[in-house]
Amino acid sequence: MIPRVLAVKPLPQVRLWLCFHDGVQAAVDLSGEPWGPMFEPLNNPELFAHVKVDPELEMVVWPNVV
Repeated sequence: MIPRVLAVKPLPQVRLWLCFHDGVQAAVDLSGEPWGPMFEPLNNPELFAHVKVDPELEMVVWPNVV
């Protein structure tokens, strides 16, 4: 079963607090994840703070960056 994310909050130092459909809550450190050109804009704390849960996909998303 794929865990569904119900809520997300940005935390300092490229971390997220997540709440899943089964009640599990966790802080996740994304600092070691592969970034590359697609994810490089998320190093900007202001953009990183715009994280949200897509209600249809039940996944963590950020706004598109041009």
